[in-house]
Amino acid sequence: MKPLARLQKDFQRYVHYRDGGMQDVLVGGAQASAQERLEIYADAYRLRLLEVLGNEFKGLIALAGAEQFDQLGRAYIDAYPSTHYNVRWYGDHLATFLSEAASWNAQPALAEMATLDWAISTAFDAADESVIALDAVAIIPSPAWPGMVPVLQSTAQCLHQQWNVASIREAADHKTPPPALTALDTAADCLVWRKNMEVFYRLLNADEAAALAACINGACFAELCEVLLDWHDEADVALRAAALLRRWVEDGLVHDIRLPPHT
Repeated sequence: MKPLARLQKDFQRYVHYRDGGMQDVLVGGAQASAQERLEIYADAYRLRLLEVLGNEFKGLIALAGAEQFDQLGRAYIDAYPSTHYNVRWYGDHLATFLSEAASWNAQPALAEMATLDWAISTAFDAADESVIALDAVAIIPSPAWPGMVPVLQSTAQCLHQQWNVASIREAADHKTPPPALTALDTAADCLVWRKNMEVFYRLLNADEAAALAACINGACFAELCEVLLDWHDEADVALRAAALLRRWVEDGLVHDIRLPPHT
């Protein structure tokens, strides 16, 4: 008889890959053969992981439909067996799989939707962070504004999108019929973040997307203004930057504002 550790490894290999030499170890009976017994466990493993994926990728189900989602989910399970003790993190490679697998990469919107779904899911589960209030910004002295650095909460993500996947995900969230898949007139960034216990997402105008990217890289207010010069006249950039900062604060995006020394 095989040692217990070897039996466990062989059983796991069969559940993952339907391979592992377990057929000669199990004993069949009147109700089920050894092979049928093994298949019960292999199928249950896949059904459980499909359930997990369905909970995390609501937009992908709305986009692909239940039948195609089942197909791509099973293909993903075969390509990426579960390795984490916490099944909640099982879908972390799904977007990569859809963008690389020959069976699915001809539909780039699938990977784009999976990326959005996963960003929403991870934002919800992220650690709590404090955010700054608008009143705290209002009392910052005027001379300090050019050098102040807005610090965004770590849940904030900007995702480049070429398809209307955000609209499809929104329909899934509201349990309404999704719109047809269409390419965006102009590719855009979608901002994903959490405020309190709710996750939000929205498409950004090009100037806000550039300003947010600069902010993520540690830009100060004066540098945000410089970025906005590509879209606005010099006389207007400070007002536009201030308006964006106000919205980010009201949306719960700003974790802190670092002031220049000697403020």
